[in-house]
Amino acid sequence: MTDSEFKPFVGMWLTSPAGLVACAKVINGELLIPYARSGERRLAGHFYECRVEEKTLFGRFKRFASGELGVFTLAVGEIHTLKGGWWTEAKLPVRVRRDVRLADAKLPGMIKDVWVRMPKAKTPAWAAQYFLEWP
Repeated sequence: MTDSEFKPFVGMWLTSPAGLVACAKVINGELLIPYARSGERRLAGHFYECRVEEKTLFGRFKRFASGELGVFTLAVGEIHTLKGGWWTEAKLPVRVRRDVRLADAKLPGMIKDVWVRMPKAKTPAWAAQYFLEWP
């Protein structure tokens, strides 16, 4: 992936309806997205193995407390938004677990998600620490 493909997804985001704060940054050609619950100062999980196809972001997520895994997809929406959804890994067909690019809204069990850009937000300490420690 090139940094330019990730550019629309980089920045600070507030997710709805979950209320997570996500911080997306490209490091060594990889889009990394740690997140925390809004108002909390500790990392809750991360989105990783991100790739872009036809202006849509696909990837995986892990919730650190529970160890729960899943996949997500987000497309650029209007007025500083990303729109898509996510699925827990247990609810996905094996073919989608192997290739996240096969995830789409037609799959059953999708939890809809909207991310709203926070253009004036600064990188929180938990995200800065994550970026320093990520291999």
